[in-house]
This record gives sequence, structure tokens and C-alpha cells, in this order.
Amino acid sequence: ELEPGDPTVIVAIIDSGVVFDHVELRGRCRAGADLVDLPEDDLSRGVKLIGDHARRDRTPIDEQGHGTGCAGIIAARGVSLRPGVAGLAPVLPMRALAAAKVADRAKPTALGTLSDIDLAVKLAVDLGARVLNLSFGTPESALREGDPMPHVEVIEYALAHGCILVAASGNSGDRVRYLPACLPGVIAVGAIGVDGKPAPFTTRGDHVALCAPGMEIRTAGLDGLVAQNGTSFAAPFVTGAAALLVAHAAR
Repeated sequence: ELEPGDPTVIVAIIDSGVVFDHVELRGRCRAGADLVDLPEDDLSRGVKLIGDHARRDRTPIDEQGHGTGCAGIIAARGVSLRPGVAGLAPVLPMRALAAAKVADRAKPTALGTLSDIDLAVKLAVDLGARVLNLSFGTPESALREGDPMPHVEVIEYALAHGCILVAASGNSGDRVRYLPACLPGVIAVGAIGVDGKPAPFTTRGDHVALCAPGMEIRTAGLDGLVAQNGTSFAAPFVTGAAALLVAHAAR
């Protein structure tokens, strides 16, 4: 009510892309880019990629729905959903995650390489994004001894350029730290339910800055509207609020 948002405050969504012609997102998205370059030979058994996964281009079209869901929370036009939290701020879709079928999951998931994600973050910064939504993560427990910490350099690059970085804390339900959420300077967001209590799945820890709604969130999907659960969909509420704060501080 105090701040309508600013169309010059660009919000980047580093994710699976966006459905540009969704009724809630028409005219709300900048061009963005598709940075996914995933050779099938590098995948584990039981993982099958769906759709576009091996050619970088300027069309970050979502084939899984995760990025579109985040975009709906941040930038919906308010046709059937509540207007996006970020008000007049546009979203910049940076596709870094491909759609994939995993053997033990009924629905397609989104996955990507660390290099594609880092490239998407850097390009978003270079294209003028002020706030970045990072609804993805790698658990520290997945790192082998001697492995470098993922995303450190590109997060430092974004912070040095004055960007605000908001990341999902993870859906482990325990205290395993996820990257980039646990990196210095990143706002790690957990999820709460409608009762205001932490969701059973939300990742906890001293690095988690705050929580936002993350259960049964009604937002945009690949085809119409969907209800989503997860810290991935809590983070965009904070991202949108941050964009409003940036806009308000500039007045």
C-alpha cells in the first residue's frame, strides 16, 4: 500500500524459465536468456531430460513449472491471482535448470549444472538485475572432501554490484545447510504454513534469516494455476518485498 514498485527495479529469477504467454505474466517479463547446456552423457542413470537442454539461446521457456511458479508470486498481473508482491517491478527469467524425469519421482523435476547456474547469475547482474531470486540449492552434505564451495565467486560478484540475493533454505526438514542459501550476504528463507509455524519440510539453521508462506501457495503453472509447497515458493515473497524496499528507498 505504501509502495507500488518501480519498473526500473529488475528482479531476476534464476530457475527453470518462465511461461511468457501465461495470462498472469503477459507483459511482466523481460527477454532473459536460456543458459542450460546439459549433455545427456553426463547424467546419472535414472535421469532423463525433457525438452530443450543442450542449446543456449534467448528464449528461457519453462518446461517444468518451477520458475513460472516463482514468477507468479513476484509479478502476477492479478487476473486470477493476487497481484505479484513486487508490484510494477519486471522479472528477468534466466533459465539455468532443465526439466527432467527422475526414476523415483512421479512429476518432472528441475536440475542444472553449477556452471550454468553461475553463468545465469552473472549475466543477470550484468543485465541490470537489482534483486535475484535463487530457489535452488546444493546440500553441503553432497560435497566431497576437497570440493570447492559452489557459487561463492558469483555470489561475491553480485554483492559487489549492489544486488540483493534471496535463496530458498531447502526442504530437508533438518539442519543441513544448502548453497547458496548459507553463503555470506545471501538472505536464506524458510517456509511457514497457514498456522504461522515452520513447515515440516523447511530446512532450519542459524543462517536462515526469516520465513515466508511456503505451503499451498496458489500461483502460475505451466497450464493455468497450481498450488505449490516448498521453500522455493517462500523465497519469492521475500524477493518481491526486497524489490519494493529498493524502490521505496530510491524515492
